Amino acid sequence: MHKFSIILKVSTMVLLGAATMMSISGAIYARPAADQQTRQLKRQQRQQSRQLKEEQHATKAVMNQHPTTPEARKRFNNDLKMQRHMLRNSQKADRRTAKENQELAKKAHYRQTVLP
Repeated sequence: MHKFSIILKVSTMVLLGAATMMSISGAIYARPAADQQTRQLKRQQRQQSRQLKEEQHATKAVMNQHPTTPEARKRFNNDLKMQRHMLRNSQKADRRTAKENQELAKKAHYRQTVLP
């Protein structure tokens, strides 16, 4: 009888440990999808910024090969500046939207798991 109670206690502890590990691993892995989306968005935005920078560098090199008036140069530089500004604003809006979507998904998940 004594051996049976020891085996029962050990098996109970093992089951509780396994259940705890499963719940912890579920809590750990419940979030990476949002983190992965954020990383992917940042990677995409860095790529867009690099691409715009390369395009602007190339167009500026072409413009510098031709004689231009000061007004045309000013207008051209202003256009480049506006392109960068528009890209930055659109990327900021994308990040804001992604963050809001993550918060809504988190609230929906919380409501599903915590509330009956």
